[in-house]
Amino acid sequence: MIKKPPADMFPPIGLSLFSFGYLGGFSRKEEERACPAISLAQLIDLAQIHGLSGIEIPLVRCIPDFSPVALSQLKERLAANRFFLSIDAEVIDEDSFSDILKAASESGERFVRAKLSKTLGGNRYLTGLDPGEWFAGTVRRLKRAAALARQWKLSIAIENHQDVTSEELVRLIEEIGSDTLKVNLDTGSVLATCEDPVKFAETVGPYLQNIHLKDYRLVRGLHGFRLVRCALGSGVVDFDRIFRAVRARASSDVRASIELGAVVAREVHWQKPAYWRAYPSRAAAELAGFLEIFSDQIESDTAAWQTPWEQGQSHEAKEQIELKELFMSVEFLKSLGAPVSPRLARPLVSLAEISSHKTAEVC
Repeated sequence: MIKKPPADMFPPIGLSLFSFGYLGGFSRKEEERACPAISLAQLIDLAQIHGLSGIEIPLVRCIPDFSPVALSQLKERLAANRFFLSIDAEVIDEDSFSDILKAASESGERFVRAKLSKTLGGNRYLTGLDPGEWFAGTVRRLKRAAALARQWKLSIAIENHQDVTSEELVRLIEEIGSDTLKVNLDTGSVLATCEDPVKFAETVGPYLQNIHLKDYRLVRGLHGFRLVRCALGSGVVDFDRIFRAVRARASSDVRASIELGAVVAREVHWQKPAYWRAYPSRAAAELAGFLEIFSDQIESDTAAWQTPWEQGQSHEAKEQIELKELFMSVEFLKSLGAPVSPRLARPLVSLAEISSHKTAEVC
């Protein structure tokens, strides 16, 4: 008999707008901009009919003027559904960062998720900085950000956005202060720095504030391997062990959101010596967990891995696959015993279906 996981093993789980690389409007060609995209109201409806507990949004995109009235109305709607709201900022030193902190504080939020850079695929060597230079510069930037966060009585959850190791995150927090700096664990992006997602979760667990539930397939590439988008449970990430690690090490107020990968594969250039010189040295034993994942689950470079977006398929095909991957991800989380209660018996095939199925089962 399979042992049922403890009821308190899982944090509340919401839905991030970033799950929808195409439908969210983040990756679109000029001729596609007239095609229907997800509205904020539809994101809430999608979370509701998939039995989730909240939403996560980039504030500058969804409420660009940071209107107190619009924020208040959003909070009221979410409260009616007993939904949480997690707010995303982008890179911490962008012009909008201070305004986002202010808006988040005034709306009653306790943290803002932020990124250190726009580096992708773990390819930090492209910045030209060595690990010491990178760390010193990041400390200076985070000290300024932390001062703003303390002013607004918020914490900043730094995401491992394919650009920072678990060791570096802990060192940064110890340098700046855990009263203000926390961690936003992206379970898939861990792979870009060639780390085991479970070990990463164990290392940052005491500082954890928010989790992005993301899975990836690994496919061989020209200079290493590609991180290929997929539904949760269809890739290499061991979510059961991650949830157990979080329960054992993190505080009880951690949140999570489904945040599926980008529609464009990210290639990790780990076969280039320059890739490794951009990070602190690691002993071979520290790579063992990742190497086991890689050797067991790497796919050949001839594997079918391109998304409909990369293949140039129709709007309808892109819409269907993103809605299907959300459905599959929720079903997977449900199979683990997570607190999700979907009202769907099949995936939605279009955004137009949302309104007709908000209160009825799709069958």
